[in-house]
Amino acid sequence: MEKFNLDIFTLKLAIGTVWLVSIFMFACGIYNIYPFVEELAKSSTWGVIVAIPTLIFSYTIGGIATYLFNTKLFKSKQNFIEIDNFLFVTKQKNEFITKRYENMRHQYEFFKTCIPTILFLGFSVIWTSVRVLKSDFYRGEKMISIGLGILTIMSSLIVVKMTSKLEKEITYFIKKMKEETLANKV
Repeated sequence: MEKFNLDIFTLKLAIGTVWLVSIFMFACGIYNIYPFVEELAKSSTWGVIVAIPTLIFSYTIGGIATYLFNTKLFKSKQNFIEIDNFLFVTKQKNEFITKRYENMRHQYEFFKTCIPTILFLGFSVIWTSVRVLKSDFYRGEKMISIGLGILTIMSSLIVVKMTSKLEKEITYFIKKMKEETLANKV
């Protein structure tokens, strides 16, 4: 089990919160539950009762999504290479280098998890706007919502590019570490 780290906690909480909102929006596209939730939200007692369980649930969803999208769905030799790299870095007995590698690895996992998260959020926004905003009275809002959904989906391409660059940065970091270690041994 990994050591508690505020960065890891907030990253999983952020991912989980986006998934929770996406699932809520998708469900609203099927069953229009906005009026029910809006009525509940007017009560300050309800807000207090729901706040902590919602945070815990969001963190749990974020942890599950991070696990699924970084291990189960993207299974490859890369997992073994990451373990070898981590063992190599920790053998250097340099806390700064170890923390830098861990930070880069956590960012990479976060970005990999963001790709399907952002895609689902974009699809949920489009789905909800098509299903809920049916009357011509909401035509403008519907078009804006669809546009925002498409923009959200397109933004996942930026995250894909960022993930790719970060993966190259990690590979370069390890390569330079290994070269320097070999140079020091000679």
